[in-house]
Amino acid sequence: MAAFIARQFGASTGHAADTPLGTVTAGGQGKSQLVAAWMGKWYGTDQDPRLDAPMHTVTTKDRFGVEVAQLAAPPFAPEHHARARAVAEFLRNHDAWHGSEFVTLTIEDASYIVIDIGMRMLTPRELFRAQGFPADYVIEGVWEGLETPDPVWVPFAKDVQVSCCGISVCPPLAEALVAANCGHLRVGQWGGAAAEIQEG
Repeated sequence: MAAFIARQFGASTGHAADTPLGTVTAGGQGKSQLVAAWMGKWYGTDQDPRLDAPMHTVTTKDRFGVEVAQLAAPPFAPEHHARARAVAEFLRNHDAWHGSEFVTLTIEDASYIVIDIGMRMLTPRELFRAQGFPADYVIEGVWEGLETPDPVWVPFAKDVQVSCCGISVCPPLAEALVAANCGHLRVGQWGGAAAEIQEG
């Protein structure tokens, strides 16, 4: 998750921060904003996971959240003041800001004021991807009665999906452990065929 441009039109999805900005409208202020994201880990004690490092163990409960901060690039306009003060007050109440009226930060010699923050928990799909499962791995439910003429799709609730991820074995890690410890059992097959493990 890298910084990106959010376009405040109600339905826009934004775009990468290193691509050209969309058309500037006559309304101007507040339509395009730089958003910075980071990972939050919620255990009741201080945690510091990083976006550029492997995610920590996924548990059966919601513990990981994506947090974003919208940054107002200069000039800092009057319409931003109320929200920026609310952000500063929120962070001050949680002992996370002890500075001036607004929360400020400097990135490569440019000064910014945080005008909004938001947080959401990671979705089951994001958790499974973080564990190394492929994008097409089915986690939403299961087909029952496949041996009958009328199989039924049984969906899994979100908490069931999260619990399955929380007790899962990370496929890339399992593959690496087997390769490191049982490499002598591997038989290479040429011609495009995948390597296989000998039985016995």
